[in-house]
Amino acid sequence: IKAGQKSVLAHFCKEIATETNKTENKRIPYGLIAQILTDAKPFYPWISRDMIQNEYRRRQAREKNPNYSMPDEVSEDDSNTVTYPRLVRPKVETEDEKIIREQIQRTARHEIAERLEEEMKKATHRQRLSKGLLQNIIKEVKRKRNLPSDFNVP
Repeated sequence: IKAGQKSVLAHFCKEIATETNKTENKRIPYGLIAQILTDAKPFYPWISRDMIQNEYRRRQAREKNPNYSMPDEVSEDDSNTVTYPRLVRPKVETEDEKIIREQIQRTARHEIAERLEEEMKKATHRQRLSKGLLQNIIKEVKRKRNLPSDFNVP
């Protein structure tokens, strides 16, 4: 039953998409879903406005998000069993990972400051530090602590 419902909803979503592409602002035309619902209700009494809209939104999200890689149609193999591709959720950083990352970055900034201070102490009175020393220290610490390339030291 689910495969049949999915295929019916897929048909309606394609119809909505074609009508949406005809409009200038790429929005669903006013009353289109209501018209589809009144035409389909005698044949598919289980269908509702929410089912159509939710399926249409899911399909739009799959088009925009590459992590969803879901085909347009439900596939049936030779054994007459319906297979649905698995939806893959994007990886979300947990709070613990965020705290650990912030601690690592704080430690890296502290190490950079300490190393620069040591180099400044080594320099004699009125002697300048070598050109690019700070950038070299930052690169070394980034490499050592495996920090992302967009890590910056304020």
